[in-house]
Amino acid sequence: MTKHLLVPEKIIYPVGIYIMDNLNTIKSMADAIYLVVNEYYYDCKKIELVCKGSSGAIIAGIVCNILTEKYDKTVNICHIKKEGENSHSGTNLPGYCRGIVVVIDDFISSGCTILSILEKLHERDILNIEILCVSDNIPNTFDDEFTHGICTYL
Repeated sequence: MTKHLLVPEKIIYPVGIYIMDNLNTIKSMADAIYLVVNEYYYDCKKIELVCKGSSGAIIAGIVCNILTEKYDKTVNICHIKKEGENSHSGTNLPGYCRGIVVVIDDFISSGCTILSILEKLHERDILNIEILCVSDNIPNTFDDEFTHGICTYL
């Protein structure tokens, strides 16, 4: 179950091409994550940013840097590879997700990326996502079971 949903301004896609246009939105994602962690998980030792694909990795890298440098948090990035991708690490999900789990995505269209992230986390017995941070509104077609009980913070 997800406890907090953060939805800052919309990201301009593709993220890598329009990175300078997206920086303020990504910074607001990091600030929003910090505010929720500081208020609800003030004793947390580690934040695990979970992402998928190149856009997620770009956003997570910037958010990680802000949370580390600006807010002095210990942050790991768990990058889940897309199907068929085998570059760098041979695993689809590192086994060190043991902090507050924050799933980051650029936008939700069908919900497939988020649901595939959930599936990979569940395979590792990680059943709770404390924060879901996306940069756009969640469509009505998105799985109601996933969003049930989410507290909207922004």
